Amino acid sequence: MNAQLEQLFNTLESDREKLSARIGQLSKEQLNHSAPGKWSIHQILAHLITAEKMSLQYLNKKFLGIDETDNSGIVEEIKMVVLKISQRLPFKFKAPKKVVEFTPAYPNLEALN
Repeated sequence: MNAQLEQLFNTLESDREKLSARIGQLSKEQLNHSAPGKWSIHQILAHLITAEKMSLQYLNKKFLGIDETDNSGIVEEIKMVVLKISQRLPFKFKAPKKVVEFTPAYPNLEALN
């Protein structure tokens, strides 16, 4: 694996383990508590897992035809820059409808893990 990618992966994995440890200390009530119009911690975690799964499925699909694709070009580069900027601004975005539809309700923290 590329050394830089491996370092990034290890950082993400370390953060995931720390988050899992902190969440493991919460009660069922704390995990499932949500303010009106807000998601609970449990729902947020389920959403993140679903979004990651769907991203990997999409990448695997695109990877199958990678030999037939051309370079994406400057327009796609600009779109990526706009996306990165939008994710760092303090604006809220609704989750894509497809992700919300496919986000399962996990019965407990063990199933979520």
